[in-house]
Amino acid sequence: MIKDNFSIEKIDVVELAELQKRIIPLTDYIDFYIEEVVEMSWFLGLTERVGPLFSTNRGAGLRIIQKNNRMYLCRTLAEYKDIYELFEMALKKLSTNIEYGIKYQTTNNYFQYQNQSLHQKFNLPYEEIDFVFNELEYFARENLNLYNLSCHISGCLKKVIILDHEGKSIELAENKLKVKLNIMFNLNGEMITKTKKCFSKGDNFNLKELIKKNGFDLVKEAKNCVRLKTVKPDKMDLVLAPGAGGILIHEACGHALEADEILEKNSVFSYRLGKKIAPDYITICDRGHIESDWVYEPYDSEGTKSNSVYLIKDGVISGVMTDLRTAKELNFKPTGNGRRESFQFQPICRMRNTYLEPREYSPEEIIKSTKKGIYATEFSGGEVNTQTGDFIFGVSSGYLIENGEITDAIKPFLYVGNTLDVLSRIDMVGNDLKFEIGDCGKSGQMVDVSYGQPTLRISSQKVGGLR
Repeated sequence: MIKDNFSIEKIDVVELAELQKRIIPLTDYIDFYIEEVVEMSWFLGLTERVGPLFSTNRGAGLRIIQKNNRMYLCRTLAEYKDIYELFEMALKKLSTNIEYGIKYQTTNNYFQYQNQSLHQKFNLPYEEIDFVFNELEYFARENLNLYNLSCHISGCLKKVIILDHEGKSIELAENKLKVKLNIMFNLNGEMITKTKKCFSKGDNFNLKELIKKNGFDLVKEAKNCVRLKTVKPDKMDLVLAPGAGGILIHEACGHALEADEILEKNSVFSYRLGKKIAPDYITICDRGHIESDWVYEPYDSEGTKSNSVYLIKDGVISGVMTDLRTAKELNFKPTGNGRRESFQFQPICRMRNTYLEPREYSPEEIIKSTKKGIYATEFSGGEVNTQTGDFIFGVSSGYLIENGEITDAIKPFLYVGNTLDVLSRIDMVGNDLKFEIGDCGKSGQMVDVSYGQPTLRISSQKVGGLR
């Protein structure tokens, strides 16, 4: 049973440090991670509305390295004594002098505690939000041949305590809310789907305003799709709307510059560190220390202070994202990129907020100087081969550019390319940096990320072909 009177706030970090000190002499490395999460999920649709539903879970993970042996113990925390049991289990295993190999030793009776009283923690105007969605539905039906409209809201309140390998305690907290709006409508016999994501952070969630503004904007954008032209397979300039093309930076560049990919020679950049691969005006960074960013982690899951990492600086590959293990193997400085989905997982190299830095051009200058091209406003789905850099993405929304003007909306199409080729062919970079948020999967773990870029142009790209 979950004890309602036990929470992470009641944990004595000094006492935790004393528990850890008992184990430190028996190990080469140890860290301890505790988290408490309250989650909210709410679905609003035309035919059904589910929630809001709330749940909470709490757990801890203890990671130990002893010579070539690795051990990870994790469990849920229903009562304070569960923390003692986790350390006692570690002491018992360490005192046996048995080779336990490189594997996880896991004790975990996972729980999700449903409790409607948790809605008070989010402090949202629930009835008003329901009313706003009704208004949005009415507006969409007035302006479109509406087939479906939905809004999925998810929230997370997280508190974390980390004891790093030196026994120093770090306490972190975050409050996040994200909204995904989907609209599907019939346009001349074709079903068209458009999506918009938005988010809020901190103690004051402006959820009602987020849904109203972004939902009505989405309907207006859909209404402008009078007809959709088919893009025939061809080579032409590709202009990426701010934020929209950040997924390319994330997937095609970011993953290939995570240190584990470099070490395993699974990256197109493995043998190109320190080499020039793009024009001087191309700089790509990853950061986690800016409070206003979607991912704000002043310390990572290993207790390493978060740093801004220049992955590509002035066209030269100048850095990789590391956790403690990969930093040691590469003889690099840890960058604070050791992240985990939850206490049930060990931290690994992950991106945080990855973006291409802005330059001097205005978006209008970039469009005006493009004789024939495509203005891509939304990407969906794709695949990247990190070893070769080859990729394929779906462009789900965009417009033709003709003689320096944005003209007709176009049907979704496929975009095929190569990371090195794209980086070398970016010939204009705008001044309007924008971020989008997402979820990133790797090694069975999902974490929050954001990715961004200003308006930019890539010359002579393979585009076209229906998805």
